[in-house]
Amino acid sequence: MSTNNQVFLHGRIARDPELRQTNSNKAVCRFTVATQETKDISEFHNVSAWEKNAESIAKYFHKGDPILIWGRLNTTSYERDGHKVYTTSVIVERWGFPLGKPKEAKADFIDIDEDADLPF
Repeated sequence: MSTNNQVFLHGRIARDPELRQTNSNKAVCRFTVATQETKDISEFHNVSAWEKNAESIAKYFHKGDPILIWGRLNTTSYERDGHKVYTTSVIVERWGFPLGKPKEAKADFIDIDEDADLPF
């Protein structure tokens, strides 16, 4: 992860993640994460995940689920009606389950027994 451009979000999925394939056959998943600044103020963040992150997020998360996101900001621009429009999104570099892994996720993750003898 880059040292100068870091984002950490702890929020809820605001719309179901959409998994697609690019023309070069790379998986990309786009979704929105809602974070709550105060009881009355929420922020909505556009988020993109790529490759394995994209596939896992699409598999395990749905609208309303809590999620942890570590990533970086990415700003792009495009022309609309003769005006330049800028959009900023978060690119996922790591993610997690804030309330622990769901049972169906066990096969994709390694649990380490804290009492086990580890070779490092």
